[in-house]
Amino acid sequence: TVLSASRMTEYAYTWLSPTLIAEWKAGEPLDDVIRRLAPLQNDGVDSHRPSLFATRKDHGKVGTRRCFVFANGDYNRDGDYEDKHAGDLPDLEQEGKDLRDCYRSHDYQTELHENLNDDGMLETMQRALSQAKSGDELVFHYAGHGMHGGMLGTTSTWGHVIPAADMVFNSELQELVVKAREKGIKLVLISDACYSGHTTDYLRHYQIKGME
Repeated sequence: TVLSASRMTEYAYTWLSPTLIAEWKAGEPLDDVIRRLAPLQNDGVDSHRPSLFATRKDHGKVGTRRCFVFANGDYNRDGDYEDKHAGDLPDLEQEGKDLRDCYRSHDYQTELHENLNDDGMLETMQRALSQAKSGDELVFHYAGHGMHGGMLGTTSTWGHVIPAADMVFNSELQELVVKAREKGIKLVLISDACYSGHTTDYLRHYQIKGME
């Protein structure tokens, strides 16, 4: 399952994480919440669109349910270039904790990871996937900055086109999805970031086996 939404609120786009916290009803499967939010999808070509692309492929009875929340709001920027993309996201300090508590209230074993760089995020995801067993469910919920190509770590060097390579790239996320499919693990990837539509478009383009 892949779900993405823009954080470009100056354009009145939806911030996914607070919506998920507010809309998730007691006893409701996460898949069902995703499908209720899916009508918010905008099929325009704007890379900042609030793209909510929900796919589903079950593996029968779900075993252990674990969630990893990545809340990146404190960006250590180098250089003098600043614009609306480069600022800190101070609301994520509380929002990350709210997400953690929300997932725990729905019986997910949940860890909150704050202000990680790309290596920290990717290593956490890879370790969780290596420890998971067939039938388990993993949720990776990222909230923070995004650019063309992926999710930004907090040590990004900002430039006019693209930051330096402190980024979890879409190709790396693709590898995680493929490995999850091979192991029989249900993987839910939620990206609440600008340009998150590129992540869903990337996975759709490669038509990963097992995704609808």
